[in-house]
Amino acid sequence: MDGVPNSRTRKAFGIDIFVLHNKESMRLSRLRVRFGWIVINLRGEHYLRQQEERKLKNGDCVALLGRGIAVVKQADEKDAGLVLGNGELLRVARKDIVLNQQNRRWEFEANA
Repeated sequence: MDGVPNSRTRKAFGIDIFVLHNKESMRLSRLRVRFGWIVINLRGEHYLRQQEERKLKNGDCVALLGRGIAVVKQADEKDAGLVLGNGELLRVARKDIVLNQQNRRWEFEANA
């Protein structure tokens, strides 16, 4: 099979290689499909999940820098409605809410 490590490669690591596919563990040497195809599909699913995680959704928390935390009541591509703890509704441009990778949270510069 193209793209599948040969027995010499597997022996170099001293382990059998298994792939989890459709909730089933399969020994790599017994796969009937091309290994590269499986990796590409799994990678595609991973990137789709990552993209979905990076979308601002209803119920997400947003750190309003210098002001506190708000919850997303409504969000689309253009703007977002945020509710603060005191019930105040704040409408902001969606482009101004950014995902801070280091802090792993949504942030908005409230003083800007």
